[in-house]
Amino acid sequence: MSTQSSVKNPYLGLSPFTLQNSELFFGREGRITEMIQKLNRKRFLAVVGASGSGKSSLVGAGLIPNLLKNNHNQQGIWRVATMRPCANPIQSLVESLVDAGVIDDKDDGQVQQAMLAATLRRSSMGLVHAIQQAQLTQKVLLIVDQFEELFRYSEQGQSNAEQTNQFVALLLEAVKQKNVPIFICITMRSDYFGDCAKIHGLPEIINEGQYLVPPMTRSERKKAITEPMKQVGCTITNRLVQRLLNELSVSSNDQLPTLQHALMCTFSHWQHNAVEDPAMDIAHYEAIGTITNGLNKHAESIYLSFDDKHKILTEQLFKHLTVRENNHDIRYPSSCAVIQQVCEIDLQVLTKIVERFRQQDTAFLMPPLTLDLSEQIILDISHESLMRVWQRLREWVNEEAQDGLSYRRILDRATLHQQGKAELLSGTELAIVLEWQQSISRNEAWAERYGGKLELALHYINCSVIAQQQQQAMEEQVKRAEAESIALREQSDVLKNIISSIPHRIFWKDHNSVYQGANEQFSRQAGLSPEQIVGKTDFDLPWSHEEAVHYIKCDREVMDCGEPMMNIEESQQTADGETYVLTDKVPLKDSAGNINGILGIFLDITKRKQTEKQLQQALSQSDQTEKYLLELNQVIKAHMNKVNNIMSKLDKDMNREAISSEIDELSYELDKINQVLQEYS
Repeated sequence: MSTQSSVKNPYLGLSPFTLQNSELFFGREGRITEMIQKLNRKRFLAVVGASGSGKSSLVGAGLIPNLLKNNHNQQGIWRVATMRPCANPIQSLVESLVDAGVIDDKDDGQVQQAMLAATLRRSSMGLVHAIQQAQLTQKVLLIVDQFEELFRYSEQGQSNAEQTNQFVALLLEAVKQKNVPIFICITMRSDYFGDCAKIHGLPEIINEGQYLVPPMTRSERKKAITEPMKQVGCTITNRLVQRLLNELSVSSNDQLPTLQHALMCTFSHWQHNAVEDPAMDIAHYEAIGTITNGLNKHAESIYLSFDDKHKILTEQLFKHLTVRENNHDIRYPSSCAVIQQVCEIDLQVLTKIVERFRQQDTAFLMPPLTLDLSEQIILDISHESLMRVWQRLREWVNEEAQDGLSYRRILDRATLHQQGKAELLSGTELAIVLEWQQSISRNEAWAERYGGKLELALHYINCSVIAQQQQQAMEEQVKRAEAESIALREQSDVLKNIISSIPHRIFWKDHNSVYQGANEQFSRQAGLSPEQIVGKTDFDLPWSHEEAVHYIKCDREVMDCGEPMMNIEESQQTADGETYVLTDKVPLKDSAGNINGILGIFLDITKRKQTEKQLQQALSQSDQTEKYLLELNQVIKAHMNKVNNIMSKLDKDMNREAISSEIDELSYELDKINQVLQEYS
């Protein structure tokens, strides 16, 4: 038994088995013979199964090594070319034929590849013609791994769909003809069967050459667990083997990749942390989190070891390496150059992150650690099970799918708006888009796989923001105008109430002496309502022509000199008759200080004038009374003298007849005074 610290880990984790490590591939031996028989019989083999069923490993480490084991030298029986369709299946086919030595490109590689691509695109017999021209003596096996990529990329545009149909036509014609020994093997996820029906001739050939990968039996799983340990001279306890088999029996999804990862991590833990233990055991298995949580725990520990900056870059990296198409969460291989553009980092920073996820005891990313990274290297997630088992990545996949969907919707709207068929965003819809836009930085490289045209989409969003801001500003302006209008109406009502409450008669005219308004008192004096007086001139009102001329003349004098004219006493013919008024006229000015009318105030002084007249009459009557009283005073004085004379005579005992005559005369005079007093009264 070998010491575990000195041997290579016999388990590959999430990495697929290939020809190079086929000596560690166990458990499928009984299936390979059946596959080879079907391939030789139909010249087409479709290895189909669910994600995680081991399709690629079965072909790469099972079918290919068994076909090649009879090759004794470079001129052996089989020449194998392996490819993935990716975004350009014709170019991928060219590169795979060159890499496998099917086509010689020693003289001028680029020219030879261009000529080969032209041959393949010339007709559906292009693949047959290309291999005929190579004059090979071996059988040619073309393996198209992850055939479903054709359907993913064909949905990204008309050119991709045409290239997909062209590529499939090359395969179909190569299988149909019998002159050139070309064999085709594809691997495909079973949930893409429906997409095959969209391409003419493909369902029929798949039905004839289909090999549906069956689940591994308990004994096959046991061999997959125990035999690799024997290959490196190490031991695994039977109780751990039984526990693994029992846990696999209740686990339905991603059994094989999660088993391989758990075994790889358990061996690594045993190798580095339990060198004294003679065999790999349950304690080592439980330390890594078991099948149930081992993969998630391992990936999460790597992520948490980064600082905040590299955590963000890790998120961007894995989001770019995944995509959701037609409700399928799948890998999205991409070159380091593109990832650098998406994450806006250099190759050195990218390498620092990627190396942690493709270490020998990790293998979450491909290519293997043995291949140095360069801008041309294609990065890929080792297996889709990582997308389903690593909880954080599952959340990232959902977020990226939503982001991509949101961007496609925005781009569609932007394109329609550019064509005049859609409105700008607004309200809640715009708020959601702005929140999405601010959630993470996005650039043209990120947008490329969702339709590109980031500048158009951002311009559409910006125009929407500007339009909404303008609309909001307009609405605010309208609100302010409405508020100001209400305030003005309220002020106007208050002013009207004030003007109506003033007992004076108030009016205002424009620069042509046309009435623009008046209060109730003035309007009533003119025999009109305040509304009726607007637009009238003094010639339209009930005062005389001379009065109207006089009023307008005064208006002009006030407006010409710009000074008020106060206390103008005038008579006025109104609807109620002649009245007397005391008028004040003041020039009205606009905001620039220009005189544009007058304000007039009438004070009705008719009663005052009447009082003054009555007072004058009373004063005249007082003068006459005073004259009468003076005359009466003289008469009284004269008669008093007479009384005094009579009294004197009585004292002297004068003639009584004479006295009686004087008394009679005095009585007569008194009667006259009494008459005067009666007349005065």
